[in-house]
Amino acid sequence: MAIDGIEVRMTPSYPGRFIRTEVLETLGLSVTRSAGIPGVRRATLSALLNGNASLSP
Repeated sequence: MAIDGIEVRMTPSYPGRFIRTEVLETLGLSVTRSAGIPGVRRATLSALLNGNASLSP
């Protein structure tokens, strides 16, 4: 990717780590409890947090 003629070589970080540290740990939520909030299965959220699933809009 080039911005104003400068090539930027950055890989976006995986969202699972951010969600775990900034949301779950900060709020003191378990994976089971936090999966119930948006209504997803615990296994689905766990896969996302552990890097075994992707996140899309």
